[in-house]
Amino acid sequence: MKIDEFVQQLLSHMEIESATVTVEELAEEFRISIIVSEEESGIVIGRRAETLEAIQHIVRVIFQANTSLLIVVNVNDFRQRREEYLKDLAQNVAQKVMDSGETYTLRLSPSERRLVHMALSQHESVMTESEGEGDYRVLKVMIKQN
Repeated sequence: MKIDEFVQQLLSHMEIESATVTVEELAEEFRISIIVSEEESGIVIGRRAETLEAIQHIVRVIFQANTSLLIVVNVNDFRQRREEYLKDLAQNVAQKVMDSGETYTLRLSPSERRLVHMALSQHESVMTESEGEGDYRVLKVMIKQN
């Protein structure tokens, strides 16, 4: 079975019938794009993107063995909008840390933590660090030590 057919069936089991699924093979990844109505996007993305992450995980478990490419699932360009939001959040938190001198803690998914780490990796005044294990892992933004 092809990836797009599998995702379409998975969505059908979620009672999402009007989805359009496309798969784009790039140099480093398969991009699976799901287009649904605005009402259905909340169902497919889920609270804190948990449903989207679960769909991506299922697709990776089933299809990753057949490819060395990363598999990324996106719904209505949610990931791009979320990435922009996280970059803005990173800069806002960095400013708060610089203003207050206090460490700021963020509870994010692993991929979101990675985005914030990257967004602040070259920052002159703050640094980031992940702390904790599993579901309790957090990202801390703090003043850089000289």
